[in-house]
Amino acid sequence: MPSSPKLPKLPSTKELLAHPKVKSVIEQVSQSTVATRAAEFYEDLRSTVSEKASSFELPSLPSLAEQFARRLLGDSESSGAAINATGMIVGGELAAPIPEAAVHAMLAAAGDYRRSGESLQTKLQKQVSALAVAEDALITSSRDSALYLTIASLATQGELHVTESLQQSAHDWQRLASSCGAALRTREFANSSVENVLTIGCSRLSNPTAKAETPGHYVELASAAGFLNPSDFGYSAIPPLSNMITDGTDLVITAGNGLIGGPSCGIIAGGRALVERIRSHPLTKTLAASELDSLALKATLDLYKSADEVPFTVPVWQLLSTPVENLQLRAERLAQLINVQERVGHAVPRQIESAWMSEHGETLSASSWAIAVTPKNGDAAELAASLQKRSTPVICRVDGSELLLDLRSVFPRWDQALVGAFV
Repeated sequence: MPSSPKLPKLPSTKELLAHPKVKSVIEQVSQSTVATRAAEFYEDLRSTVSEKASSFELPSLPSLAEQFARRLLGDSESSGAAINATGMIVGGELAAPIPEAAVHAMLAAAGDYRRSGESLQTKLQKQVSALAVAEDALITSSRDSALYLTIASLATQGELHVTESLQQSAHDWQRLASSCGAALRTREFANSSVENVLTIGCSRLSNPTAKAETPGHYVELASAAGFLNPSDFGYSAIPPLSNMITDGTDLVITAGNGLIGGPSCGIIAGGRALVERIRSHPLTKTLAASELDSLALKATLDLYKSADEVPFTVPVWQLLSTPVENLQLRAERLAQLINVQERVGHAVPRQIESAWMSEHGETLSASSWAIAVTPKNGDAAELAASLQKRSTPVICRVDGSELLLDLRSVFPRWDQALVGAFV
C-alpha cells in the first residue's frame, strides 16, 4: 500500500499571530473574529496542502502572515475559482466556465509565437455558418460590439426600429442610433421610403417573438441562444440559431458564451450579403475577437461536431443535462455529511423551483434539488458571507434563516469541497 505524501509543517497559530503583519490588524477586529478566521484560514491551507502535497511548496511565514492579515480584514485573496451553488447556469454574476478543450487551446498558443489569425477567422466563420445553417458569419470581441457594427453598417443615415419597450430595455437604443447616424423609430411604423431600414427583434426569454414583417432588414438579438435547445433536457425552449435563420431572419446576433458555452465574444450569422456589408465596416477589424478568444471559440465549436458528446464536454450543457434524479441523490448524500459539521444546526435535502438562466432582468426557472442549511450559531447571512471568504468561495442563496445550496450549478467534483466548507 503506497504511503501518503509527507505534508510540509505549517507554522503554529502562535507564530502567525505574533508576526508584525498580523499584529498590526488584530486590534481592528474582535477576538471571536480572529478565532473564527484563523480556523478557516488553517482549514483552507491544510486542504490546499493535502490536495497538492506532491508538488506544493509552502509559502514563507511572512507570506502566510500577509495572507492571514488580509483574511482578518475580510479579504480572502481568492484564486478566482468559485463553487456556484446558486442554481444559475447562464447569466447571473458568475462567469461561466469554458470547456477544457478551449482552455488547452489557449494555453498551447499563449506561450509561443504564432501566425496571423486570418485563416483562423475564416475557419471560425465556416464553422458557425454550418452550425447555424447560415450563409456567412462574423466573430467580434463581444455581443455589444456585434450589435454596434450591425447598426452602423445597416442603418446609417436610415431608420432603426426595435421590438421592445424603450423604457424597459437593457440597451440605450437612442444612443446607439445617434452614434450610427440613424433615426430611432417606435415599434409601430408604416412602410418606409428610407433606403437603410433596420429592425432589431429582441425576444423575451419566456416569450420568443416571431419574425416581424418589416421593410428593410430584420435582425434577431438572441442574447444567449446557441446550437442546442434546452427543451431537449426538460427546460424552457430557447430556439437555436438554425431555427431562427431557417424561419427567415436575415441576421442573428448572439454571444459565444451563454448556451454556446465558449468565450464571451460576439457572433453575427445570416445572409452573406449583409455579413459582407458588416465585415467591410472600418471598425470591424478593431472590434474583432482576440486570437485567444478565437482559439477558445474554435475549440468549443469543434465539440459540436458530435451533438451527442456536447453534454459531456461543454460545462454549461454538462450541468443542464444532469437528470433531476441525480441531483436528488447528491442532495440526500451531501445533506447527511453537512448535517454533522460543527457549524451546522441542521441540513436537509429539498426539491425547489429556481432560476437557471437570467438575461437583462428576466429569468427562467425549473425544478432542482438543494441542501437547506440552518447554522448552529449566528444567522444565515453571516454564514453565507463567511463561505464567500474562503480560498475557494462558495456562492449560494439565503432564504430567511436558511442557506440554499442549489446543486444544479455545482459540478460533482466540488461535492467534497462543499462539505468541507462547513467544517
